[in-house]
Amino acid sequence: MNGLRAVVTAGLAVVAIGSVAARQPSDTITAARATVTIKGHLLDGAFTYDRVGDLTLWGPGGGVIDIASDRGDAFQYSPMAKPGAYKTTPSMPLIVQVGVGPAVKIVASSGGECTVTLTRADDSGVAGAFECGRVGVMGPEKKMLGPVDSMTGSFSATR
Repeated sequence: MNGLRAVVTAGLAVVAIGSVAARQPSDTITAARATVTIKGHLLDGAFTYDRVGDLTLWGPGGGVIDIASDRGDAFQYSPMAKPGAYKTTPSMPLIVQVGVGPAVKIVASSGGECTVTLTRADDSGVAGAFECGRVGVMGPEKKMLGPVDSMTGSFSATR
């Protein structure tokens, strides 16, 4: 796993695992998919993530959605266990990694830049969409590169 992704992933895992630690083990997520469209000078394009990541866990109280691409990119979110609209926070960040190694760029929202709307959050899994304004982009070695103009997308994970 890429070193920067490991740092970001570890931070998300600590937050999410702490919030679900008291719950019973969850069933395995068997399918996951996220699509992301980013507009901006630093990143611009459409990205697809369709491989269940190592950290994905889902249970009655919510969980962590970790979805990878064939290239090693990652989409991560820590959703609540009930449908509704939520702003991103430090305990519910939305993280999109594009690229690996020295070309990696990570768009991370934990300060309310994104609104995530969960359309499904039940025993069978979770699904939703998100819309973000300007969100900061981090490059290799945690260097802040500047913001993207907008980011939208959707995700789902099912058992």
